[in-house]
Amino acid sequence: MITLTMDVEAVNQIANHPDVRPFLGGEGPADLGPLMDTPGSLTFWIPEGGVFILHAVSLQVYNAHSLFLPWARRYSRQAMRDVLGMVFRAGAKEIWTMIPDGNRAAAALAKLGGFSQIGFCDRMFPVPGGPVAVTTWALTRDAWVAREERNRGRTCQQ
Repeated sequence: MITLTMDVEAVNQIANHPDVRPFLGGEGPADLGPLMDTPGSLTFWIPEGGVFILHAVSLQVYNAHSLFLPWARRYSRQAMRDVLGMVFRAGAKEIWTMIPDGNRAAAALAKLGGFSQIGFCDRMFPVPGGPVAVTTWALTRDAWVAREERNRGRTCQQ
């Protein structure tokens, strides 16, 4: 069962796992507490070993961050569908995510979720060994509604 959380320690354990940390950029231990504390941000805990942080960038627009331990990635698609449903039904209009080159798991998850590529910046994301390109993806509420079979015949607030 997916729940909202403010458990920074549990989120940071996932963020600092050796198979997750390299894709977060920067060096040293990651602390996602400040991101989680941003007003309007939401952190969804997936008990199997994952987390989605939706960082509010403006009213009803979020930047999504997905972090899954390697053995929990099999739950990521259903967890993403559930989180998107909760957030869009609660009034979100658009969700963005920024994916650094080399993070094939995050790119595959974005594609499965219906996100579309909307931008690209070369050599802007700091990773060990030097900066890499990052692609921005987006999903609007309208695109989500059109894509989700369980939403067919329903209407969403505009």
